[in-house]
Amino acid sequence: MWRVLAGIVIALAVLLIVVSVISSFSSAAITYADSFNKTIVLQVDASRIFYADKLTALLRPIGGDGESYKAECRRALLRGGFRYAVFLCNATQAPPGIYIIQIEGLIPIEGVVVVR
Repeated sequence: MWRVLAGIVIALAVLLIVVSVISSFSSAAITYADSFNKTIVLQVDASRIFYADKLTALLRPIGGDGESYKAECRRALLRGGFRYAVFLCNATQAPPGIYIIQIEGLIPIEGVVVVR
């Protein structure tokens, strides 16, 4: 009995490692990023964030000069048969401009967004 349980645990661990490796080599993680009234709409490959409900995004100015800002993001919906997750991020602290948006996690995600 314990051998069967140990086999299942090992199989699940191997499966998790395989999924992580495949996810790290998958296509672009941020498929859409735009904003309106300092609310960023962000569409992310859901498997890259492991279907999280909340994220923290770091906004850095494109030129590298200036202050970095944090934006709290909440998942609004899942699209495309659970393939994409759409997040709404509150970027009220950041002045309008073009930013590099970074989401840190098990698999880091990076993209560009215009805050309006």
